[in-house]
Amino acid sequence: MVHLDNLCSRLLYTRRETLAESIQKRNVELVTITSDLEDMERPRKVVVVLARVHPGESPSSFVCQGLMDFLVSAHPIAQVLREYVIFKIVPMLNPDGAFLGNYRSTVMGLDLNRSWNCISEWIHPTLLATRAMLKSLDKNAQTPLDCVLDLHAHTNATGVFVYGNTYEDVYRYERHIVLPKLLAQHAEDYELGNTMYNQDHNKAGTARRYLCSILKEHVNCYSIEVSMYGYNKKGIPGIMPYTEEGYYRLGRNLARVFLEYYKLTGLIPSGLPDQPSSRRARQSRQRHRLPREPRPRTVRTPATLHLASIYEYFREKPEQLPSARYRSMSSTRMGQQPGTGIASETGTGVGGGCKSPSHRFRSPGAPLDRVQTLTGRPAEPRLTIIDFNQLTRGGLELAANKNRPTVPCKKVVKSRR
Repeated sequence: MVHLDNLCSRLLYTRRETLAESIQKRNVELVTITSDLEDMERPRKVVVVLARVHPGESPSSFVCQGLMDFLVSAHPIAQVLREYVIFKIVPMLNPDGAFLGNYRSTVMGLDLNRSWNCISEWIHPTLLATRAMLKSLDKNAQTPLDCVLDLHAHTNATGVFVYGNTYEDVYRYERHIVLPKLLAQHAEDYELGNTMYNQDHNKAGTARRYLCSILKEHVNCYSIEVSMYGYNKKGIPGIMPYTEEGYYRLGRNLARVFLEYYKLTGLIPSGLPDQPSSRRARQSRQRHRLPREPRPRTVRTPATLHLASIYEYFREKPEQLPSARYRSMSSTRMGQQPGTGIASETGTGVGGGCKSPSHRFRSPGAPLDRVQTLTGRPAEPRLTIIDFNQLTRGGLELAANKNRPTVPCKKVVKSRR
């Protein structure tokens, strides 16, 4: 019951209510599992699951817990079933016998699974309330009752098997045996040889025999039996003993069987996913930013220019001018003294402070010629091609005659007549 308290308190699609009180005033709880508890007018089928009518058959409680845990999970099969089916589960139909430690009987020594056809208001209050609920669901045309499962445990047989009914109507019988065949396909521990369909008069007081006689023809009633010992597994000799996980697995298999069954009957569309996606969902790398507020409109006004401090960039004294060809205009902005290559310590050219970290990367400034014109410094002398030719005039002829051999000249004596 503690597990039931935690289950119903945390989930929104589960509802817990008291169906009846036992003879010793213990509550018989009814748990409803579906996607939308408020919207009961949508066409859906109802499945009722009864458990622990015999107090000593504790494996039926583990099977019921496995079914409930799977139906409230985030598995795609559970999500689809909650959309199209309403599950009404009675986890313990005989709370007095379970508290007292009885094996099959109530506090008065009666077997409830043989008393359905002779219900007394004073002796069988839990059966009376359950029968009234089933009749009410059977009369509801919007959410009709479709299936009733009575969970039991068997002390002699092995594996999982079903006790069903036989009908004179062949088509009703064929519809009745569909669910056990689907269970045989999904459960590896299913024992087909132990499955039985009969109309035994000695079992007239059981739930599956009595309820099919008072409910409509389309309602199927079964007794699901699971062994208290173990099951035969294919390929492995001997008997595999059951554990709690094995009973939980049977409950999950029942949910898968309901999905396949209602796909065959047309209640659930066949295109819905029944397995979780193999890809892991990746987290979005996009940054989630807060919405930006609109910027208020402002009037742009032109900034005023102060031309009175321009003379600081061009000093009239020629000895303070830089010796480089181009002067960096960023030196004054970075705290460099105008006209020098040394940064001031304060960053303003006065003194005190730290040097600028970007003094090595200086952009070229204005040419130096403009500074020379402003200060009146005389222009440097220039040498053109014409001046060079005038300086070397006559030098080529002297260089050409330097290597010529000298021939002595004869003196010619002119006679005088």
